Amino acid sequence: MSKLFPISIEVEQDAVGRVMLLLNKTPGVAKFHLDMDRVQKTNGTGQPRGPYKRGNFEVSGEDTVLKVLFGKPPMTAQQLRDVFISQGRSGSSINSVLYKFKRDGDVQVNDDGYALTKKARDRLRHRKAKR
Repeated sequence: MSKLFPISIEVEQDAVGRVMLLLNKTPGVAKFHLDMDRVQKTNGTGQPRGPYKRGNFEVSGEDTVLKVLFGKPPMTAQQLRDVFISQGRSGSSINSVLYKFKRDGDVQVNDDGYALTKKARDRLRHRKAKR
């Protein structure tokens, strides 16, 4: 038998079956291996997604936002996103936290950014007093 040369090809998902049949019928193709595990998620630019940890944080995203906003001036969404990214969280995950807080009436939006409502500040003061 002749020396084998390994080659690698990338195939569109819709054409995998057709390409496998063609490779199987092609003379000279001794064997082929499917490496389906190497498919990498990208951020739309072809680059792999950022080095985010997956859910193994000691403090929840909600507690992080409460801590950052408590007793401080309002912050913009970008500033809060930067806090999340500095902790290794996905920057876009701030959106769901802010949505939940706005829905529950814990955060208000003004010209300066996001600030805690009186309801949320009172709850935090009560929580700290219990400790």
